[in-house]
Amino acid sequence: MKTKGLIAIDIDGTLTAVRDSLSTEVVSYLKGLHQEGWKLLFVTGRTLDWSLALLNTLPFPFYLSAFNGAYTVEYPENAAIKKSFLSFERVFQVVNLVQNEDVGIAFYGAPDKQNKSFLFRKYASHVLSGHLFARAKALSDAWTEVEHVMDLPIDSFASMRLFCLPHTAKKIGMQIESLSDLHAPMMKDSYDDCFSIVQVTHGKASKGKALEALLHHLKTTPRVIACGDDHNDISMLEIADIAVVMATAAPEVLRHADVIAPPAKDNGIITGITNALRLFT
Repeated sequence: MKTKGLIAIDIDGTLTAVRDSLSTEVVSYLKGLHQEGWKLLFVTGRTLDWSLALLNTLPFPFYLSAFNGAYTVEYPENAAIKKSFLSFERVFQVVNLVQNEDVGIAFYGAPDKQNKSFLFRKYASHVLSGHLFARAKALSDAWTEVEHVMDLPIDSFASMRLFCLPHTAKKIGMQIESLSDLHAPMMKDSYDDCFSIVQVTHGKASKGKALEALLHHLKTTPRVIACGDDHNDISMLEIADIAVVMATAAPEVLRHADVIAPPAKDNGIITGITNALRLFT
């Protein structure tokens, strides 16, 4: 079948508003797109394991880029297309940079090597620690707590997540990105949007770079639609032919939209992509 193009879709807040499931309507719609010749890339800040647990209901092959583009794979072949990981030295540098801020830090090992996660709370306030405990319990975050960063038993990281309040996230995100070769977009905490997350990855890892890597892998330049709702989606929205942004997105994300879609809770991705496809005719 001739490929019609590529559709890159963020998961949380775009593909679904429910953390652990996809609606039958959305699954059916995506299946139809695949049957029509569209390749699908799911791009998320979440871990590889969580993403696969959610997407395993999809009855067709797809591409997945986890950790904001740090690890991109093809399924069901489970073949890696792109990986860009952090060294321990870079992780330690970020930890030192934020040591005077109210942050809790989660570390995620490279999924093809040491697929483990750890939590460091030395700099977190009582309120932030309470949030992290509640989040871990509700969402089954499998963190192993460490008292010192030097106690981390791994040396290659897919990403770091810095949990904090929104004003702190804006500040430290800019500070981290001022360092060479690091990417640090801010996003909402899906458990409680009173808090934010700065997700730190290698500078060669972003949703936009994941999209570009897949296009290079496919050795073609098809029509591209990108769909998202948060700041970490902007890099892929900027390079797509058509950008679909959910109506619930912040103004600075909405300004990148060619199409504005209804909220994810209303299966708005279906309307958004349908309207985007009409722009190609």
